[in-house]
Amino acid sequence: MMGINNRARMKILFIIHDNGLGGIWAVTERLAKGFITRGIDATILILAPELTGKRVIHSGIPFIHYQMDVTHFKDMLKGKFLKTVPKIRKIIKEGSYDIVISSYFNVNFIALLAVKNTRTKIIVCDHGLYHSRHFPIKKHWLNRKIKDICYFLMSLSYRKADKIVAASEGIRKELTSFFKLPDEKVLCIYNPLPSNIQEAANIAPPHPWFEDGGKPIILAAARLEDYGKNLSLLLRAVAKVHQNFPCRLIILGDGEDRQKLEKLAKDLGVAEDVSMPGITENPYAYMAHADVLVLSSNFEGWGLALIEALACGCPVISTDCPCGPREILENGKYGKLVPVNDVNAMAQAITEVIVEGKVSCSREERIARGQDFIEYDAVKQYADLCDSTLQKQA
Repeated sequence: MMGINNRARMKILFIIHDNGLGGIWAVTERLAKGFITRGIDATILILAPELTGKRVIHSGIPFIHYQMDVTHFKDMLKGKFLKTVPKIRKIIKEGSYDIVISSYFNVNFIALLAVKNTRTKIIVCDHGLYHSRHFPIKKHWLNRKIKDICYFLMSLSYRKADKIVAASEGIRKELTSFFKLPDEKVLCIYNPLPSNIQEAANIAPPHPWFEDGGKPIILAAARLEDYGKNLSLLLRAVAKVHQNFPCRLIILGDGEDRQKLEKLAKDLGVAEDVSMPGITENPYAYMAHADVLVLSSNFEGWGLALIEALACGCPVISTDCPCGPREILENGKYGKLVPVNDVNAMAQAITEVIVEGKVSCSREERIARGQDFIEYDAVKQYADLCDSTLQKQA
């Protein structure tokens, strides 16, 4: 591998669409800071209509904001994405970046086109099942024909990547089978975790519900986006539990479906026991003091919140969705798995944990499982991958 002197000369450009509200920003921020600590020049290019997340501005990481919306895949066929490619290529060339690391399905497509005919290498990261049979299609979003065309384009473009990183082994298998990619091109690198989780977990969470010693607290940490995260399922499950056992729900995060979820909580009659305080700089304090963390997703790329909660010693419940939760929890050894979109099963699992005290393993075992991923050192894995990618160029 390259030595530290070679790494100090390496220039990396991360390209993402997350403006500070979601998990991709958290992952990219940790990688970029880890790279900078190792003497690697790292910058983040954010493709978003606006910077709504304060985390970006105060991160201390060099960043470039390019105003555009890459959320809707269908716009790719209208040419909106293609018009941006020369501008992104200009940013790459002017910055003399050695490697681009892009994340998110649509961003990967743009980045792959932007580095074409340049000396810059590209590593694309896939954090979710945007391409697989598990990803349902909204009727008003993409019809089957458009979907097939888009996936054909993605299949061709992914083959042009120097390397493809999957956030879980499940996604790696999906990519190689769905896009018929060579096994040697696709590798799994788990998302990075901060090394100071336990230290941050010892801080008292800044929420009054943890001070009154009252009802059990159920926690979720997710973007307020119901299509994938299925937080409405969690609200309905909590409402069922609430009928027989007093409890409270805190959802950390923000997003476009906040008003919809707040209305649902009100309609279900649990609004007074549901809190959505937004994004917090220290979710680990909440995780360490909550009675259970619940992941209610229809699909996941990995399930980072599960690992973070385990590292804090918090019991966890997750839908058995693709991909990640079963892999993280080792088939239920470290937390309960329930069927996707099953309100009754979710309510039963919550009741078992917060009322009956039936958990899958001890607190010490949960922390040890979380520590497995902290010690994994994803930053080193990515840095070594960048080294080897540039070595092939040399």
